[in-house]
Amino acid sequence: KYYKCPKGLSPIHSCMSPTEDLIICDQKNYLSIIKFNDETMELEYENIYRHDSTMSCNFVHPHPSISNDGRYVVFATDRGGKDKGNIYLLDLHSK
Repeated sequence: KYYKCPKGLSPIHSCMSPTEDLIICDQKNYLSIIKFNDETMELEYENIYRHDSTMSCNFVHPHPSISNDGRYVVFATDRGGKDKGNIYLLDLHSK
């Protein structure tokens, strides 16, 4: 199947959970869950966290990864003006 992205958004650095039921991406300053709309054949985004990365280099670019059980997302960012990237662990079950 082919799904279009809404204008101005793209699923940059997307990753799929090992169970293939969850896709997370970073886009427009957010980590988002990607949902597939089979009626419109477009991607939909559920923003779950504002990462505030400066995107100044690869080590502070979020690059999300999902845990094997699909509960956690780990990512890097220099949120808060830190000199170096920090690692964040986001618990998806605590929303």
